[in-house]
Amino acid sequence: MTGARAAGEDAARSHGAPPWILGHRGVPREAPENTLASLRRALEVGLDGFEYDVHACKSGEALLLHDDTLERTTDASGPLIQRTLSELAEVDAGAWFERRFRGERLPLIDEALVLAGDPERGQPMHMIELKEQGLVSEVAARLRELGPRLSVRVASFLRDVVIEARDQGLPTMLLAEQASEVDRRFVREERFCAYAVGPGGWRTEAGREDWSFCERWGWSVDLPSDLLEACRAPLFGFNTNDPYRALATRALVQLTPADRAPYPVTVPELMVVPEALDATTRARGEWFGNWEVGAHVRNPFAHPVEAFCESKVQGGAFDVAGLPQSLSLTAGEERRVVFRLTGGSRSPGKDPLLLVHYRWRAGPGRPAGHLLLDAPLHRRRSTRASTST
Repeated sequence: MTGARAAGEDAARSHGAPPWILGHRGVPREAPENTLASLRRALEVGLDGFEYDVHACKSGEALLLHDDTLERTTDASGPLIQRTLSELAEVDAGAWFERRFRGERLPLIDEALVLAGDPERGQPMHMIELKEQGLVSEVAARLRELGPRLSVRVASFLRDVVIEARDQGLPTMLLAEQASEVDRRFVREERFCAYAVGPGGWRTEAGREDWSFCERWGWSVDLPSDLLEACRAPLFGFNTNDPYRALATRALVQLTPADRAPYPVTVPELMVVPEALDATTRARGEWFGNWEVGAHVRNPFAHPVEAFCESKVQGGAFDVAGLPQSLSLTAGEERRVVFRLTGGSRSPGKDPLLLVHYRWRAGPGRPAGHLLLDAPLHRRRSTRASTST
């Protein structure tokens, strides 16, 4: 997705206001999560910083790891808290992801905190999620050693941890699934710096109330509609697993500030019905299908554009008929794009994408430009109920 990367980088470098976009555990679709390689990749693709998770090992050091056990993301097993730092020295946190990441280690928080950003854009922002109690003093000590030059939010779902971090003078963030009135009062009374909720978590009655006393954030914001909402609000910041889509969406909102319509590229869900597959196809896996897809592509700009539509297969085996297509769209025009998608995968895996490259010529008050937006073709599995008795 070179076009999306270029557009996103340009937007990230030029913008001077929220939302700040951070990589969720780095860039976990391109490098093993919560490793230095993944955090560095977040900066390389133009993000403003990164979120990472922290646990303590047996000897007390704070390490980057999401789970409290080692087996999912390393070549070791068992609880992290049962291993000392010296016992973890040879644990490989990268080979499980791809062979080229063999030798990646579990990073100490010190190593994450000293990662340098782009000199033109300053130091990266850190969203540090503390997964357990007993970590605040260690993290506070490391941050004091580095001085005030870092932009940091110390986050947790655990209220006692956030209170302790606040008492240590750290910028604090309470995490939740969705905004609630109980949390709104708690954050205001305890004077936390920020509050973050999951995708769609601000769409509650409490979420529509006054939160001007703190920063509003989001976590794991990935879907086009959620990204558009986060950028338009705007939230102060959010983390994402899809950096290119997030950066392109932020660029879209900056380029079309008056547009309030839905995300410009919409696609239907693709229903997967294993019982409807023939025996040969089903033997290959149960996430196959044959779909006629009716997508909608809208020009969100106040000037004409050329829109080039194509597909991107990220995993599995798919055949696409009817793409690519080129459209000439007047300001605000929407067109239906029909194509056929056939194939699938043995397990859900990564869904295909519909990519739309928008390009426009220079005109009064605007330079020529381009923007790449995408929409995932989500497959949703359903089953047919048996009518036999």
